[in-house]
Amino acid sequence: MSVVSDIEAWRGVGEVEPYIETSLRLTTGDETRNTVVKGILKEANLYNLYLISGGPVSVDDEGILLSRAFKERTTIKPGDIIELDVPFLQKTVQILVTGFVDDRSGYGGFLPLGKIQEIFGLDDKVTGVMIKLSNSTYEKEVKERLYQNYPVLFVESTEETKKDWVA
Repeated sequence: MSVVSDIEAWRGVGEVEPYIETSLRLTTGDETRNTVVKGILKEANLYNLYLISGGPVSVDDEGILLSRAFKERTTIKPGDIIELDVPFLQKTVQILVTGFVDDRSGYGGFLPLGKIQEIFGLDDKVTGVMIKLSNSTYEKEVKERLYQNYPVLFVESTEETKKDWVA
C-alpha cells in the first residue's frame, strides 16, 4: 500500500497529494542559481499555482514553471532552455521554461511529480504529502499517526503556515 492510499484511509482525512522537494542548480547561459524544485501532481488540488500574469496554471510535461524571483532577477524568459544540474547524481537535464508563477518563496521551480521522479530515478517515492482534513477536529489525531507511522521531520497545518508568513 502506498503512503498516499494508506493516509487517505485514515479517519478525518479528506484528500492527500504527494510531492517531491529537492535542491538543484539551475543554469542558463552564464547564470547559475541554487534553487529548490518541487514536483507536484499535474491535477493538483491542494497546491495551487497562479501565473504572474494572472490565472491558475498546472504543471505539465512541456517544461518547468519558475518562481517570480527568476523573472525579476534574471534574464530567463519563457521558451528558454535551462539546465537542471543534479550534482550528487552527476546528471544534467535540459528543460524548457514554460512560464512564471506568483510564488514568493525565493528561487524555485515546479515540475510534474512524475518528471522529477524520473530525473532522480525515484520510481514512486515522495518526500512529502499535503493533506486536507475532512474536519479540523481530526488534526491532532492525524498528526500523531503521521509521527508514529512515518519518518516525519515536521507536520505543519495551514494555519501554522499562515502565521509564519504573516509574522
